[in-house]
Amino acid sequence: MAERILVLTTSYPRGPGDHAGHFIESEAIELARQGNQVTVFCPGNPEEKVSQIPSSDGGGTPQVKYFGGGILFGHPGALPRLKGAPWRLLGMLQATRRLRQLVMGHNFDRIVAHWLLPTAFPWATQLFSATIPLEVVIHGSDLRLLLRAPEIVIRRLLLHLYRRKVQLRFVSESLKKELSHIALPSPLRSYVEQSQVRASPIRVPAGISYKKARNLLGLNHHDRWGVIVGRLIAPKRISVALNAAALVPGLSVAVIGAGPLKAKLEKNHPKVRFLGQLERTLALQWIAAADLLLTPSLLEGAPTVVREARALNTPVVCSNSGEVFHWAKSDPDLWVLTHSEGEEPPSRSNTR
Repeated sequence: MAERILVLTTSYPRGPGDHAGHFIESEAIELARQGNQVTVFCPGNPEEKVSQIPSSDGGGTPQVKYFGGGILFGHPGALPRLKGAPWRLLGMLQATRRLRQLVMGHNFDRIVAHWLLPTAFPWATQLFSATIPLEVVIHGSDLRLLLRAPEIVIRRLLLHLYRRKVQLRFVSESLKKELSHIALPSPLRSYVEQSQVRASPIRVPAGISYKKARNLLGLNHHDRWGVIVGRLIAPKRISVALNAAALVPGLSVAVIGAGPLKAKLEKNHPKVRFLGQLERTLALQWIAAADLLLTPSLLEGAPTVVREARALNTPVVCSNSGEVFHWAKSDPDLWVLTHSEGEEPPSRSNTR
Protein backbone atom coordinates (compact mmCIF):
# COMPACT_ATOMS: atom_id res chain seq x y z
CA MET A 1 0.00 0.00 0.00
CA ALA A 2 1.38 3.40 -1.00
CA GLU A 3 2.33 5.72 1.83
CA ARG A 4 3.08 9.40 2.35
CA ILE A 5 6.68 9.21 3.54
CA LEU A 6 8.82 12.01 4.92
CA VAL A 7 12.59 11.70 4.61
CA LEU A 8 14.12 14.07 7.16
CA THR A 9 17.83 14.71 6.75
CA THR A 10 20.57 17.31 7.20
CA SER A 11 22.24 16.36 3.91
CA TYR A 12 20.73 16.03 0.43
CA PRO A 13 22.10 16.82 -3.05
CA ARG A 14 21.07 20.08 -4.68
CA GLY A 15 21.33 18.46 -8.11
CA PRO A 16 22.75 15.45 -9.98
CA GLY A 17 26.34 16.67 -9.56
CA ASP A 18 26.20 17.31 -5.81
CA HIS A 19 27.90 14.64 -3.70
CA ALA A 20 26.16 15.55 -0.42
CA GLY A 21 23.70 12.94 0.81
CA HIS A 22 23.40 11.21 -2.56
CA PHE A 23 22.87 7.85 -0.80
CA ILE A 24 19.86 9.39 0.95
CA GLU A 25 18.59 10.58 -2.41
CA SER A 26 18.99 7.03 -3.74
CA GLU A 27 16.86 5.74 -0.88
CA ALA A 28 14.22 8.42 -1.42
CA ILE A 29 14.07 7.57 -5.13
CA GLU A 30 13.71 3.88 -4.31
CA LEU A 31 10.80 4.64 -1.97
CA ALA A 32 9.18 6.73 -4.71
CA ARG A 33 9.79 3.95 -7.24
CA GLN A 34 7.68 1.70 -5.02
CA GLY A 35 4.75 4.06 -5.58
CA ASN A 36 5.00 6.06 -2.37
CA GLN A 37 4.56 9.81 -2.17
CA VAL A 38 7.97 10.91 -0.87
CA THR A 39 8.79 14.33 0.57
CA VAL A 40 12.28 15.34 1.69
CA PHE A 41 12.84 18.01 4.35
CA CYS A 42 16.41 19.33 4.51
CA PRO A 43 18.17 22.47 5.82
CA GLY A 44 18.86 25.04 3.13
CA ASN A 45 17.52 28.09 1.35
CA PRO A 46 13.71 27.73 1.12
CA GLU A 47 13.77 29.65 -2.17
CA GLU A 48 16.35 27.37 -3.77
CA LYS A 49 15.34 25.48 -6.89
CA VAL A 50 16.98 22.10 -7.31
CA SER A 51 17.24 19.62 -10.14
CA GLN A 52 16.11 16.23 -8.91
CA ILE A 53 16.65 12.82 -10.47
CA PRO A 54 13.31 11.15 -11.22
CA SER A 55 12.58 7.63 -10.10
CA SER A 56 11.91 4.82 -12.54
CA ASP A 57 9.29 2.11 -13.06
CA GLY A 58 6.39 4.52 -12.81
CA GLY A 59 7.26 5.95 -9.41
CA GLY A 60 7.13 9.65 -8.67
CA THR A 61 9.99 12.01 -7.98
CA PRO A 62 10.75 12.92 -4.34
CA GLN A 63 9.65 16.45 -3.54
CA VAL A 64 12.39 18.41 -1.76
CA LYS A 65 11.66 21.28 0.63
CA TYR A 66 14.29 23.34 2.45
CA PHE A 67 13.70 24.98 5.81
CA GLY A 68 16.67 27.27 6.47
CA GLY A 69 19.72 26.73 8.66
CA GLY A 70 22.16 26.72 5.76
CA ILE A 71 24.74 28.67 7.76
CA LEU A 72 25.23 25.60 9.98
CA PHE A 73 24.37 22.61 7.82
CA GLY A 74 26.59 22.45 4.80
CA HIS A 75 30.03 21.45 3.61
CA PRO A 76 32.30 20.38 5.30
CA GLY A 77 29.80 19.52 8.06
CA ALA A 78 28.10 21.11 11.06
CA LEU A 79 30.90 20.48 13.59
CA PRO A 80 33.73 21.91 11.43
CA ARG A 81 31.55 24.91 10.59
CA LEU A 82 30.86 25.47 14.29
CA LYS A 83 34.55 25.29 15.15
CA GLY A 84 35.30 27.94 12.58
CA ALA A 85 32.44 30.21 13.63
CA PRO A 86 30.46 29.29 16.78
CA TRP A 87 27.82 31.90 15.95
CA ARG A 88 26.58 29.52 13.24
CA LEU A 89 24.76 27.65 16.01
CA LEU A 90 22.03 30.23 15.36
CA GLY A 91 21.33 28.25 12.24
CA MET A 92 19.98 25.45 14.43
CA LEU A 93 17.43 27.80 15.95
CA GLN A 94 16.46 29.16 12.54
CA ALA A 95 16.11 25.68 11.04
CA THR A 96 14.04 24.38 13.97
CA ARG A 97 11.66 27.34 13.83
CA ARG A 98 11.10 27.06 10.08
CA LEU A 99 10.78 23.29 10.22
CA ARG A 100 8.05 23.64 12.83
CA GLN A 101 6.18 25.96 10.46
CA LEU A 102 6.69 23.59 7.53
CA VAL A 103 5.41 20.58 9.48
CA MET A 104 2.06 22.23 10.12
CA GLY A 105 1.04 21.99 6.46
CA HIS A 106 1.76 18.29 5.93
CA ASN A 107 0.45 14.89 6.93
CA PHE A 108 2.64 11.80 6.76
CA ASP A 109 2.11 8.08 7.25
CA ARG A 110 5.75 7.40 8.08
CA ILE A 111 8.99 9.30 8.80
CA VAL A 112 12.52 8.19 7.97
CA ALA A 113 15.05 10.39 9.82
CA HIS A 114 18.70 10.14 8.82
CA TRP A 115 21.20 10.75 11.65
CA LEU A 116 20.51 10.78 15.37
CA LEU A 117 21.37 14.43 15.99
CA PRO A 118 19.61 16.75 15.36
CA THR A 119 17.38 14.99 12.82
CA ALA A 120 15.94 12.31 15.11
CA PHE A 121 16.34 14.32 18.29
CA PRO A 122 15.07 16.93 18.71
CA TRP A 123 13.43 17.46 15.30
CA ALA A 124 11.59 14.22 14.52
CA THR A 125 10.63 13.34 18.09
CA GLN A 126 9.68 16.85 19.20
CA LEU A 127 8.04 18.39 16.13
CA PHE A 128 5.95 15.48 14.84
CA SER A 129 3.07 13.56 16.38
CA ALA A 130 4.11 10.49 18.37
CA THR A 131 1.44 8.53 16.48
CA ILE A 132 3.47 8.66 13.24
CA PRO A 133 5.82 5.65 12.87
CA LEU A 134 9.42 6.88 12.98
CA GLU A 135 12.54 5.14 11.70
CA VAL A 136 15.93 6.60 12.60
CA VAL A 137 18.94 5.72 10.45
CA ILE A 138 22.29 5.79 12.28
CA HIS A 139 25.19 6.31 9.87
CA GLY A 140 28.35 6.50 11.98
CA SER A 141 29.49 10.07 12.61
CA ASP A 142 26.27 10.72 14.53
CA LEU A 143 26.84 7.70 16.76
CA ARG A 144 30.46 8.68 17.42
CA LEU A 145 29.27 12.12 18.48
CA LEU A 146 26.72 10.59 20.84
CA LEU A 147 29.29 8.20 22.32
CA ARG A 148 31.39 11.19 23.40
CA ALA A 149 28.59 12.18 25.79
CA PRO A 150 28.32 10.85 29.37
CA GLU A 151 26.62 7.45 29.53
CA ILE A 152 23.70 8.90 31.45
CA VAL A 153 22.97 11.19 28.49
CA ILE A 154 23.18 8.27 26.07
CA ARG A 155 20.81 6.19 28.19
CA ARG A 156 18.30 9.04 28.49
CA LEU A 157 18.27 9.60 24.74
CA LEU A 158 17.77 5.90 24.08
CA LEU A 159 15.02 5.77 26.68
CA HIS A 160 13.29 8.68 24.95
CA LEU A 161 13.46 6.88 21.59
CA TYR A 162 12.36 3.61 23.18
CA ARG A 163 9.29 5.18 24.76
CA ARG A 164 8.48 6.93 21.48
CA LYS A 165 8.62 3.44 19.83
CA VAL A 166 11.22 4.62 17.34
CA GLN A 167 12.59 1.94 14.99
CA LEU A 168 16.37 2.16 14.98
CA ARG A 169 18.28 1.21 11.83
CA PHE A 170 22.05 0.98 11.70
CA VAL A 171 23.94 1.06 8.42
CA SER A 172 26.31 -1.62 9.73
CA GLU A 173 26.42 -4.35 12.34
CA SER A 174 29.60 -2.88 13.81
CA LEU A 175 27.82 0.38 14.68
CA LYS A 176 25.12 -1.52 16.51
CA LYS A 177 27.78 -3.37 18.48
CA GLU A 178 29.44 -0.07 19.44
CA LEU A 179 26.24 1.17 21.01
CA SER A 180 25.59 -2.21 22.63
CA HIS A 181 28.91 -1.92 24.49
CA ILE A 182 27.48 0.89 26.61
CA ALA A 183 26.21 -0.17 30.03
CA LEU A 184 22.47 -0.27 29.30
CA PRO A 185 19.57 -1.60 31.35
CA SER A 186 18.00 -4.76 29.94
CA PRO A 187 15.06 -3.15 28.05
CA LEU A 188 17.34 -0.66 26.27
CA ARG A 189 19.94 -3.33 25.46
CA SER A 190 17.24 -5.47 23.86
CA TYR A 191 15.93 -2.39 22.05
CA VAL A 192 19.34 -1.81 20.45
CA GLU A 193 20.10 -5.48 19.75
CA GLN A 194 16.77 -6.02 17.98
CA SER A 195 17.20 -3.02 15.70
CA GLN A 196 17.62 -3.37 11.94
CA VAL A 197 20.88 -3.28 9.99
CA ARG A 198 20.66 -2.00 6.43
CA ALA A 199 22.74 0.54 4.54
CA SER A 200 21.18 3.08 2.21
CA PRO A 201 21.55 2.17 -1.47
CA ILE A 202 24.06 3.87 -3.75
CA ARG A 203 23.95 4.62 -7.46
CA VAL A 204 26.85 4.89 -9.87
CA PRO A 205 26.47 5.63 -13.59
CA ALA A 206 26.77 2.62 -15.84
CA GLY A 207 29.54 2.34 -18.39
CA ILE A 208 32.35 4.24 -16.65
CA SER A 209 35.24 1.91 -17.35
CA TYR A 210 38.86 2.42 -16.30
CA LYS A 211 39.91 3.16 -19.90
CA LYS A 212 36.96 5.47 -20.63
CA ALA A 213 37.45 7.42 -17.41
CA ARG A 214 41.16 7.91 -18.19
CA ASN A 215 40.29 9.18 -21.66
CA LEU A 216 37.69 11.61 -20.29
CA LEU A 217 40.18 12.99 -17.74
CA GLY A 218 43.12 13.08 -20.15
CA LEU A 219 45.26 10.83 -17.96
CA ASN A 220 48.19 8.90 -19.37
CA HIS A 221 47.34 5.21 -19.41
CA HIS A 222 50.85 4.31 -18.26
CA ASP A 223 50.72 6.45 -15.09
CA ARG A 224 49.68 4.96 -11.78
CA TRP A 225 47.13 6.98 -9.79
CA GLY A 226 45.90 6.76 -6.24
CA VAL A 227 42.80 8.76 -5.31
CA ILE A 228 41.68 9.98 -1.88
CA VAL A 229 38.13 11.27 -1.43
CA GLY A 230 36.83 13.03 1.65
CA ARG A 231 36.33 16.25 3.56
CA LEU A 232 39.64 17.82 4.51
CA ILE A 233 39.04 17.72 8.24
CA ALA A 234 41.03 16.01 10.99
CA PRO A 235 38.62 13.10 11.66
CA LYS A 236 38.89 11.97 8.02
CA ARG A 237 42.67 11.39 8.52
CA ILE A 238 43.60 12.49 5.00
CA SER A 239 47.23 13.02 6.07
CA VAL A 240 47.46 9.34 7.06
CA ALA A 241 46.58 8.28 3.51
CA LEU A 242 48.94 10.86 1.98
CA ASN A 243 51.86 9.72 4.12
CA ALA A 244 51.19 6.11 3.15
CA ALA A 245 50.86 6.95 -0.55
CA ALA A 246 54.21 8.76 -0.48
CA LEU A 247 55.88 5.42 0.28
CA VAL A 248 54.65 3.86 -2.99
CA PRO A 249 57.18 4.42 -5.81
CA GLY A 250 55.75 5.96 -8.97
CA LEU A 251 52.28 6.58 -7.58
CA SER A 252 50.67 9.93 -8.43
CA VAL A 253 48.01 11.03 -5.97
CA ALA A 254 44.86 13.12 -6.38
CA VAL A 255 42.74 14.36 -3.47
CA ILE A 256 39.07 15.15 -4.00
CA GLY A 257 37.48 17.26 -1.30
CA ALA A 258 37.59 20.57 0.48
CA GLY A 259 37.86 21.71 4.06
CA PRO A 260 39.83 23.76 6.60
CA LEU A 261 42.98 21.59 6.34
CA LYS A 262 43.45 22.19 2.61
CA ALA A 263 46.24 24.78 2.89
CA LYS A 264 48.18 22.73 5.45
CA LEU A 265 47.90 19.53 3.43
CA GLU A 266 48.99 21.29 0.25
CA LYS A 267 52.03 22.69 2.02
CA ASN A 268 53.03 19.32 3.47
CA HIS A 269 52.41 17.40 0.24
CA PRO A 270 53.43 19.67 -2.67
CA LYS A 271 53.52 16.82 -5.22
CA VAL A 272 49.92 15.83 -4.62
CA ARG A 273 47.18 17.06 -6.94
CA PHE A 274 44.44 18.69 -4.87
CA LEU A 275 41.31 18.87 -7.02
CA GLY A 276 38.98 20.55 -4.54
CA GLN A 277 35.28 19.76 -4.25
CA LEU A 278 34.20 18.21 -7.55
CA GLU A 279 30.76 17.47 -8.87
CA ARG A 280 29.88 13.88 -8.09
CA THR A 281 29.95 12.80 -11.75
CA LEU A 282 33.51 14.05 -12.13
CA ALA A 283 34.56 12.58 -8.78
CA LEU A 284 33.26 9.18 -9.87
CA GLN A 285 35.28 9.46 -13.09
CA TRP A 286 38.43 10.01 -11.01
CA ILE A 287 37.60 6.99 -8.85
CA ALA A 288 37.00 4.85 -11.93
CA ALA A 289 40.29 6.04 -13.49
CA ALA A 290 42.32 5.30 -10.35
CA ASP A 291 44.50 2.26 -9.83
CA LEU A 292 43.74 2.51 -6.12
CA LEU A 293 41.39 4.32 -3.77
CA LEU A 294 42.84 5.11 -0.35
CA THR A 295 40.43 5.89 2.46
CA PRO A 296 41.76 6.19 6.04
CA SER A 297 38.62 7.40 7.82
CA LEU A 298 37.38 5.49 10.86
CA LEU A 299 34.05 7.32 11.11
CA GLU A 300 31.73 5.53 8.70
CA GLY A 301 29.60 2.47 9.29
CA ALA A 302 29.21 1.50 5.62
CA PRO A 303 31.66 3.81 3.81
CA THR A 304 29.98 5.13 0.68
CA VAL A 305 33.18 5.88 -1.20
CA VAL A 306 34.38 2.31 -0.68
CA ARG A 307 31.12 0.94 -2.06
CA GLU A 308 31.33 3.35 -5.01
CA ALA A 309 34.90 2.37 -5.79
CA ARG A 310 34.14 -1.33 -5.73
CA ALA A 311 31.04 -0.78 -7.89
CA LEU A 312 33.41 0.89 -10.38
CA ASN A 313 35.90 -2.00 -10.07
CA THR A 314 38.56 0.16 -8.42
CA PRO A 315 40.73 -1.59 -5.80
CA VAL A 316 40.60 -0.07 -2.31
CA VAL A 317 42.99 0.21 0.61
CA CYS A 318 41.16 1.42 3.71
CA SER A 319 41.18 1.54 7.48
CA ASN A 320 39.01 -0.84 9.47
CA SER A 321 35.81 1.18 9.60
CA GLY A 322 32.33 -0.24 9.95
CA GLU A 323 31.68 -3.27 7.77
CA VAL A 324 34.76 -3.12 5.53
CA PHE A 325 36.61 -5.93 7.32
CA HIS A 326 33.62 -8.20 6.71
CA TRP A 327 33.36 -7.09 3.07
CA ALA A 328 37.05 -7.84 2.50
CA LYS A 329 36.56 -11.51 3.32
CA SER A 330 34.72 -11.98 0.04
CA ASP A 331 36.31 -9.19 -2.02
CA PRO A 332 39.85 -9.86 -3.34
CA ASP A 333 40.43 -6.21 -4.25
CA LEU A 334 39.54 -4.68 -0.90
CA TRP A 335 42.50 -4.40 1.49
CA VAL A 336 41.75 -3.49 5.11
CA LEU A 337 44.55 -2.27 7.37
CA THR A 338 43.79 -3.36 10.91
CA HIS A 339 45.44 -4.76 14.01
CA SER A 340 42.47 -4.34 16.32
CA GLU A 341 41.02 -7.82 15.86
CA GLY A 342 44.27 -9.78 15.91
CA GLU A 343 43.99 -10.76 12.28
CA GLU A 344 44.17 -9.28 8.82
CA PRO A 345 42.55 -10.17 5.52
CA PRO A 346 44.73 -12.52 3.44
CA SER A 347 47.36 -11.13 1.10
CA ARG A 348 45.90 -10.30 -2.29
CA SER A 349 47.21 -9.25 -5.67
CA ASN A 350 45.83 -6.35 -7.68
CA THR A 351 44.17 -7.91 -10.70
CA ARG A 352 43.29 -4.68 -12.42
